[in-house]
Amino acid sequence: MELIDMIVLGLLMVLGIILSVLAEKNRELSKENALLREIMEKSAQHANTSEAEVHSQADHPDHHGTELSEKERIIALVAEGRSTEDVARVLNVPLDKVEMIIKFERIKQAHDSS
Repeated sequence: MELIDMIVLGLLMVLGIILSVLAEKNRELSKENALLREIMEKSAQHANTSEAEVHSQADHPDHHGTELSEKERIIALVAEGRSTEDVARVLNVPLDKVEMIIKFERIKQAHDSS
């Protein structure tokens, strides 16, 4: 074999190794992608359920015969354990407004308890 033949053969072997490594990485990424799609679908279903719950709560009056105020809905959702970002998105309220209401509520509670 001539030198050029050996070089070409070596390059083909390197190319084969690279392709096999890339194929393995592609399989791993495909599995991760499928898992992420499943998580996103469940997250979207959860968000739709949360929005439906909030809208149904907003449509039904409370025990005094009046609808919950925006402040009361924000406080109730945060008390349920929802994040401020989730509350802002679900109620279509600016995030800084939600955070401000929560801060004032905490200050009020601290003042009332002292």
